[in-house]
Amino acid sequence: NLFCKNNLTSLLTHHRQQQPSRHRCVHPKLYVVVLTLNPLNKLHSRAPASLYRIGSMGVPFAADALCIVALCMAVCCEAFHGQYDGAKYDELTVDEWTQVNVVADKEYFYKVILPESGTPCHECFEGNRWLAVSAHTQQLNITLESSLNVPLPPAVGVRARAATLPTSAQYQAVGNRHSPALISKLGNWTHVDDDVCYNLNSMWLPNEVGDVLYVSVTVHSVPYVSSNNVTVALFAHAGDGHQPMPGGCATTSLLEHDCMLTLSYTDILTTVSFQQADFGAPHSPNFVVAPHTCTCDYIPFMASGTTGTITYTVYRSYISNCGSDFHRTFSEADLMTTLKRLNTVEGIKKYGKPRTAGDVLASEPKDIGLDSVEGQGVVYNVLITDQFGAALYPDLDIETFQSVMTPAHSYACVLTTPDGQFQCSDLNAQPDYMAVCMIMGVVGLFLCLVGHRFYYHTIVLHLLVFWTTVAFLIMSIETKWSYMAKVGCGLAAAVVPTVLLVWAWKARNLNGLMLVFTGAMMGVLLSALVFATPLGEYSLFTVTFNFWMCFCCGILLFPVFLVAKPSWLVIAGTSIVGSYYFLYTVDYFVGSDFNDIYLNVLRRAIDPLFATSYDGNYFSADFNGCSNLAPNIGFLSAWIVLSIVSMIIQGQWTSKNVPLAEGKSFTLSFRRHWDEQNYRRLTARNPSRQYSRHEASGPSRQRLNVQHPQRQPQPQRAIFRSEPVSVDGEPDIPTERSPLLPRRSHQEADRSAGLV
Repeated sequence: NLFCKNNLTSLLTHHRQQQPSRHRCVHPKLYVVVLTLNPLNKLHSRAPASLYRIGSMGVPFAADALCIVALCMAVCCEAFHGQYDGAKYDELTVDEWTQVNVVADKEYFYKVILPESGTPCHECFEGNRWLAVSAHTQQLNITLESSLNVPLPPAVGVRARAATLPTSAQYQAVGNRHSPALISKLGNWTHVDDDVCYNLNSMWLPNEVGDVLYVSVTVHSVPYVSSNNVTVALFAHAGDGHQPMPGGCATTSLLEHDCMLTLSYTDILTTVSFQQADFGAPHSPNFVVAPHTCTCDYIPFMASGTTGTITYTVYRSYISNCGSDFHRTFSEADLMTTLKRLNTVEGIKKYGKPRTAGDVLASEPKDIGLDSVEGQGVVYNVLITDQFGAALYPDLDIETFQSVMTPAHSYACVLTTPDGQFQCSDLNAQPDYMAVCMIMGVVGLFLCLVGHRFYYHTIVLHLLVFWTTVAFLIMSIETKWSYMAKVGCGLAAAVVPTVLLVWAWKARNLNGLMLVFTGAMMGVLLSALVFATPLGEYSLFTVTFNFWMCFCCGILLFPVFLVAKPSWLVIAGTSIVGSYYFLYTVDYFVGSDFNDIYLNVLRRAIDPLFATSYDGNYFSADFNGCSNLAPNIGFLSAWIVLSIVSMIIQGQWTSKNVPLAEGKSFTLSFRRHWDEQNYRRLTARNPSRQYSRHEASGPSRQRLNVQHPQRQPQPQRAIFRSEPVSVDGEPDIPTERSPLLPRRSHQEADRSAGLV
């Protein structure tokens, strides 16, 4: 009963209405202590009357003694602790990470003793100028409430409530609902010329020494999530006059000062939004040339000047690796460790990775897009640097003029179960995606082992994959269908162009076109691998036209070099493509970024913003929102080895001496056409003589496998004699040339036969 202030207030009100003259001086704290020590009194309306009639009702003297002791204790508490707080407050230490376990839907109270905030002055930087308090949890929403020098409850302070989930389908969630924060100034600036913001003539008036900031934390429960033991991390941080105040110039927030990050995401992109920071204290040279006397207006106005004002650098750190698509883990301990690391300037520089695009100026939009992967936990934060202050005091370290926002995390999916949101649990063993991966594995093995031998089937498979991908991209851009619906409709739509192209290949002898198409499928994967290297991080390729032009050139580059060797091209193409398909299936169960080599190309085609948010490369510590460097290198090595082994198997065993189906490459088909025209020309010139196609085409007959029309058998000439055998005085027309004769003997034989 010592802290039930609400019950106490109601009892006192009822009692004073009945006997206002006798008990007007009863102090709440004394009343509660007496009620606690006196076992005869209960919390009902007659308790106050019975309390003061203890002696007259014959209660033993021990009870009176206990009451006297309770009164003395109450007086001592009043003397040492001052005003009654109304609740039990645990103290938070500034710059100390505090992690507690709470029960959902129950309010917990804390207090922070404000640090020393300097002395009154015009232009000075000593003392702390602001204090930020934040709370973090993994999946449940938090309400954070604070009040300066006014205990909670029932006083209503400034609240940082969890944002509700939007109904827009573009973004699925907001990120600061798990990491609310409140920031307050530890004093005030006098407003001389402007009643809204401080300026050069303003004076800093600090708070009184010993001021207390009261904080209440409430975690809200949701269905299907355990709410009995929820881990909450609390952190309080203060900054001096040199450090920028995070969110000190909030322009689009409901709070006067907002140091929280807002995260919004789609399936491939996460956007980090934040408010403008403020100087810890005004700088004298600021207002000499600027037309704005208000500091919050001056900061963006002079952001692109020679000296600059405040810059922002977006950092991120990965909670753990992505895991496999078959099974993902969401460790709460890893999340709390990463949040703790990115809570300070030193930690964000040591453990965070800055955005490749560089700093954001105060005049630029503060909505930064970064690539992400569904299910990958990432902690984001923003490093704020006062460039103007650092230039004024070059002898001080740059960290003196830096501060950080409140970190926020995202998994690009929802751990709880709100309606209409993509669940993180849906990422584990999706039957439809697993089926697609298994089919890719079977197709990959077929291409690796017998892709050249069954060239006709290889062409059909390549056409189906190509047109299914095209239809999938169109539906991803234009519709909001599910993954399986897009794959099924894309496969059905791919049947029609596949049948038409196969018919055109058979009817019009489009051998060269199909050969180039087979090599282009290999070129897609190799070009995607090239742009997954550090080359893809150059700003040149963030331009859509530059990227797609170079990518298409890379696709055609590989088949052009091997078009003269059709068998080599088909064996190399089927081995490389088939190996990637097979390892794509293995990666589904193991987990790495190997599949993102190809998927990144699809993401750029679906979302133009992905090009500007692309960060990292395949050979860096993080790639595409994941930190899987070791398995990435392992899968790439396996791809190279498996491709070489597949080429050897096809070249030496399964496809040895197997011609390509339906003719040869484009160049050899053209040679065949030239041989046919040459044969007709010779026959038209001398109709009385029957020429063989061997004479028209020369020694390329066997290589081209040209079929002869039926003709009468001709007399043979002796192989090892220079004189031809003649029948009826007519010279013999040679039908075959023996490989045993040298080239000069062939020419002499032809000259003797009258052919040369």
